[in-house]
Amino acid sequence: MSKNVLYITDTGSICGGGEISLLNLLANLDRTKYEPVAAVPDEGDLFRRLAACGVKTCLFGYRKVLNPFAVGTTIRAIRRLCEIIRSERIELVHTNSTGGIVFLAGIACVLCAKPLVSHNRIIDTGLLSDCLQAALSRRIIVISRMMAGKFVFRLAHEKVACIYNGLDLRQWTVHADGKSFKKELGVSADAPLVVCAGTYTRGKGFEYLIKALAVLKERMPSIRACIVGMQRKDSGPYLHSLQRQAARLGVAEMISFLPRQDDMNRIYSAMDVLAFPSLIDPFGRILIEAMACGKPAVGFAFGGARELIEDNKTGFLVRPGDYRQFAGKLETILNDKALAQRFGQDARLRCERFFDIRTHARSMQRLYDEVLEDPAAGYVSCALCASSRFRVLNTCAVTGEDGHVPQARLRLCRCLECGLVYVNPQPKISDDLYAEDYFNAGYMKFYGRDRQDAAQSNEPFDWRRGLILRFKPAGNLLDIGCASGEFLALMRDGGWNTTGIDISEYAVQAARTQYNLDVRKGRLPDMHFADASFDAVSAGDVLEHVPDPVDFLVEAGRVLKDDGILYLAVPNFASVHYGLMSFIAGFNHKNYFVLPHHLYHFSPATATMLLEKAGFTVAERIFTESRIQEKGVRRFVMQTIFLLGRIMRAKDRMVLIARKRRS
Repeated sequence: MSKNVLYITDTGSICGGGEISLLNLLANLDRTKYEPVAAVPDEGDLFRRLAACGVKTCLFGYRKVLNPFAVGTTIRAIRRLCEIIRSERIELVHTNSTGGIVFLAGIACVLCAKPLVSHNRIIDTGLLSDCLQAALSRRIIVISRMMAGKFVFRLAHEKVACIYNGLDLRQWTVHADGKSFKKELGVSADAPLVVCAGTYTRGKGFEYLIKALAVLKERMPSIRACIVGMQRKDSGPYLHSLQRQAARLGVAEMISFLPRQDDMNRIYSAMDVLAFPSLIDPFGRILIEAMACGKPAVGFAFGGARELIEDNKTGFLVRPGDYRQFAGKLETILNDKALAQRFGQDARLRCERFFDIRTHARSMQRLYDEVLEDPAAGYVSCALCASSRFRVLNTCAVTGEDGHVPQARLRLCRCLECGLVYVNPQPKISDDLYAEDYFNAGYMKFYGRDRQDAAQSNEPFDWRRGLILRFKPAGNLLDIGCASGEFLALMRDGGWNTTGIDISEYAVQAARTQYNLDVRKGRLPDMHFADASFDAVSAGDVLEHVPDPVDFLVEAGRVLKDDGILYLAVPNFASVHYGLMSFIAGFNHKNYFVLPHHLYHFSPATATMLLEKAGFTVAERIFTESRIQEKGVRRFVMQTIFLLGRIMRAKDRMVLIARKRRS
């Protein structure tokens, strides 16, 4: 059943890219999951287009709220929003504007106990407004990474999500009608045409384009330009100043000043290059529209342009305010048709990769899933006690070097009932995460080598064998997560019958090729071993990787003989090391926790509770230390931390030997 989302905007008219972005989103929202309802202050063209999209649209009195602290009008607006939230059975509220609208929506959400997601599309909103938005919003959506820099204070940083605006790329292609546009302008078909577009407001930088044209008029007398501007009530003086400037510099005949155009596609199709001299845009919708039409762009290296234009690949970035350099880059593109074509092709590909409206809608829906803690987004209850109550400990940035998962950030949460620490929502982990790179250049680099140059885990394999032999002198061994098989080979050479499993195809092949071992690819529940098949089961650095640790331990108990033993080695989240890393990550949000590989983080208490729930009793617990691979100052720091761990009896790893509990 779909969930109702209320979209609130501070205008009923289309005033700029924010309203267009909202329309694009709602047209591509998966209505089987989320049903949109809109609240607008008046019946303008946005109101009518929302209705045409099949979106139920309600009116509320925001237009009377010039000051959000005007008590009477503020109360009436909040009351009306509360009525809409309750009558339409709204699950989540999304504000498309900033400022007073966030205050009104936020208070209404508090009164109705609904989460608020707020969009921030403007660079200069003020610290007070940003702090208010952070306090009232569950998540804040920004349209470029540059804008995320506004929310560096801790209250907001963990709430920020960067989601680029999107386009329906099927509607933005070069078409033949572009030729007719030049004819309408009175421009010859072969004359180079530069187009610039945006609201007629100061900061858009149209004056820099006029100066650039004055530089080019002698070298390229046939060049023509077109400025398409959306006019606001207060934009007249700025437009007149631009026209006077063009006349003063002798380029008035080269420039056409046009009002807002409904069909920008034919204009982009007619132009040779887009000029984007804005010094205020945090994104720049016209940039991705032109790129989608396969056109290059020249822009100042400021704001959203730095993220949208790939310098010297889809266009050029120049120093902000340097109109002479701007003119030079325009000239380069206009004089080199092959370069312009190559830039345009790459621009289209970049749009397809980053700015497709379907990608935008999926990202938005994934954010809604996270806010609503939808199981479809990977939200899980505690694996130990099944509680859904948790507290977020850390939000960590995940890079491509950590692992390829859809989420750019992962959250460590602590269960408020039993204390288990786990990643929530859980990322979707594929077997590809444990490919060859994982063993050669990834986290396996933290393993050491023995005297025969064989890979060693944090606990040396000789040490692991000795511990197991104290409880079991011989028998059948299953090593789960056996990697390339060094420990299995050691145990086989000592007289054990050995079997290994691993989810990595690379590891399985390495174990078979190097040591001729019985190693199988897959997860433990998929192996279907017979009951009581093994005298010992070994799982070193495995339990923290599995999606359901209780089921994993229950299955390990099933394949163990009644007098068998289970060897587990896991990081100790209650250690000095992890406590310090968690504290630091609370400020810089770096990934100190081997995410996304580690889904669970155990303390001695939660590890014991898990084993007992799965039918085991702990026979022995030993605390050990990770191998230190760092060099220089970092090595000294790690040695100091580990020394503190020894003194405080809180080392960073624990090894447990467990037996099946007898009924």
